[in-house]
Amino acid sequence: MTLEMFDLARMYALKSLATFWIVLFASIVTASVRLHVESGQDVLETVPLEHISSALEWSNCGSDTDIFQLSSISIDPDPPVTDDPVTLTFNGTTTKPIENGAYAQVSVKLGLRKLLQKTLDICELDGVTCPLTLNNEGVATTFNLPKLPPTKYRVNIRAYSVDDEDLACIDMSVTLK
Repeated sequence: MTLEMFDLARMYALKSLATFWIVLFASIVTASVRLHVESGQDVLETVPLEHISSALEWSNCGSDTDIFQLSSISIDPDPPVTDDPVTLTFNGTTTKPIENGAYAQVSVKLGLRKLLQKTLDICELDGVTCPLTLNNEGVATTFNLPKLPPTKYRVNIRAYSVDDEDLACIDMSVTLK
């Protein structure tokens, strides 16, 4: 075997190996995308969520000692429409009144990319009056959705009392139309 033939054989082997890795990677990505499409959840961020409606899924990421024990969330309209008002209703029970100064840290993600991180004063939200005490009832807030592409977004809400006690933690997946 000449040196040229050896180099040619080596290049072919490397090319075949590279092709193998590309095909393997493509197969994994295709399987992941298929899993994402069939399950409706992000492949890289799988969190067990409770199905509530066609557009909203949620899970409680808080603990039993949180001040607000969430039992359900509803959304209106369902599905929400981008660039229109939407009402979220949070149902549950408080272990003590939620006072002025309570706040929520909200983050919105599209896939792994964080689109928004904002701190909101809970008592200044539309429809919320503090002090707030709930006994298996709901509090609703209405806000305008910004103009966003219609797709699935992940939302995390971590709420705290005026004394920085854990109020609630909620993970949501919202599909906009």
